[in-house]
Order: sequence, then structure tokens, then C-alpha cells
Amino acid sequence: MVREDSVSGCGCDDDSLLSVRVGPGRSGETVVRLAGELDLYTAGRVAAALAELLGSAHGSVVVDLADLDFVGARGLDVFVQSHTRYAQAGVRLVFRAVPAGLMRILAVTSLDQVLTVE
Repeated sequence: MVREDSVSGCGCDDDSLLSVRVGPGRSGETVVRLAGELDLYTAGRVAAALAELLGSAHGSVVVDLADLDFVGARGLDVFVQSHTRYAQAGVRLVFRAVPAGLMRILAVTSLDQVLTVE
């Protein structure tokens, strides 16, 4: 099953668009593919999708960030909070295909030592 939701954050313009696609991965994991901008206006959609998956997750959940153009502070908070909830539930949450700019932010903030990044 592949599900896709699009959110136009503030309704201001298409620049705040975020696409969230959920589907099966290669090795039986569930993959959440994010595309666009993850900011104050769109972070709720990602938080909701990850929370919903936690209730039905078997194995790992992979968040594919290859098509993510921007992540604001609220987006980073969603990543950390989700990681914590998944760890408490014994489910592995993996962030994959992290763009170079975001990887630098994770390194500077030491979040690369907190989150599971591949």
C-alpha cells in the first residue's frame, strides 16, 4: 500500500509544499518518503504519519530524506521526538539519504549521534 498526502503549510504559496509518501521498502521495512519543505507549517503532517506508523510498525521504519529541500527547527524536533517514541517502543527509526546540508546541521547539533542515520 502506498499512501500520499500533500500539505500546503500556510497556504501562502507552493514553496511550503510537503509531500509524505508511505509504502513498503525493499527489505520489508516501511518507508516514509518526504519531499519539499519540513517547517513549522508542515511538521505536524510528518509527526502524525510517524505516530500512526508506530502503532502498526513491524521491524524498521525508514524515513527517506533524499527529496527534502529544507528542514527547520520544528522539523528537527519532530525527528528527535519520533526517534524517542520509537526507541521506547522498541522499533527502529532510520533516517536515510540525508542531504549534505542537513547532514551538516545534524553534525553541528550532535543529532547525528542521537538519530540513526544511514
